[in-house]
Amino acid sequence: MIVACLIVVFNYTPDHRFAEEDHRNWDRYIPEFSMALSSSVQESAGFSTTFLDFGRELVLPSSDDQEDQTEGIAKHRDRLGQLSEVFSLIRKNIAKAFTKQAHHYDLRHREWRPHVGDLVLRKDHPLSKADLGYAAKLAPTYSGPYLIHTVESLVVFTLKHPVERKKIPRVKYLKLYQN
Repeated sequence: MIVACLIVVFNYTPDHRFAEEDHRNWDRYIPEFSMALSSSVQESAGFSTTFLDFGRELVLPSSDDQEDQTEGIAKHRDRLGQLSEVFSLIRKNIAKAFTKQAHHYDLRHREWRPHVGDLVLRKDHPLSKADLGYAAKLAPTYSGPYLIHTVESLVVFTLKHPVERKKIPRVKYLKLYQN
């Protein structure tokens, strides 16, 4: 859990309000970032990661909810009894979130299969060459057009080009050529 929080914290770009004057001291706030991330409620599950891991929410050190030992044990026992209900609710929330996310994904996703004889463009992955002054970021994303020569499988095709040698890309790197 702690390692996962730290990974999330290090992948998270710190807000400028935490940088102050010296930008090298942002790491002083890692415990606060970790606490904020662990206690925030996930949209899909409907609960915080701390609750999912430990079955209870975090108690802040400055909290006035200090309870005596016997009350804490009794509350913990009751909480464990309610966790099966909570987990069924979490499963429903995640299923609902999955359906919602699938709907939004399917709006933009179109199933496309090229056929023999189609003209397609192939996605290139050029590398930058500083000595030649070539920046991959500025290079065209697709090259072609290529002719689909054979279908090797559902996702692999053999392409023909009049000048270049034969290429065998996957379907995710192809796009229909529009004149």
